[in-house]
Amino acid sequence: MNVVENIKLLSKKQNISIPKLEKELGFSKGSMYNWNKNSPSIERLQKVADYFNVSTDYLLGKEKPPGETVITSSNRYFHVPLDTKTLGIMCKIPLLNETNKTIISDMIESLLRNQG
Repeated sequence: MNVVENIKLLSKKQNISIPKLEKELGFSKGSMYNWNKNSPSIERLQKVADYFNVSTDYLLGKEKPPGETVITSSNRYFHVPLDTKTLGIMCKIPLLNETNKTIISDMIESLLRNQG
């Protein structure tokens, strides 16, 4: 994704329109859409990153934000999103013997029943 697409995605998640965001940041109307053709200044990019609490590298498409869901061939069949930490834990389960798998499963069920 490019800068504008990433900003659109963040705006949608926070329920703010691009024109409203431009106004809040003191940018001229339509200026962000021009970033598809002309790169924004570092200062403007940093303003947007600070507003959404992400890095400029994220806006540039060079990194994923913390906790972003990772879709891999091993979890694409699940109907729930798996964050990186959960996926890491799940990848270790096949290394356990059957007894320990049962213990872990029972512990998870118990924790789920008691967390609320």
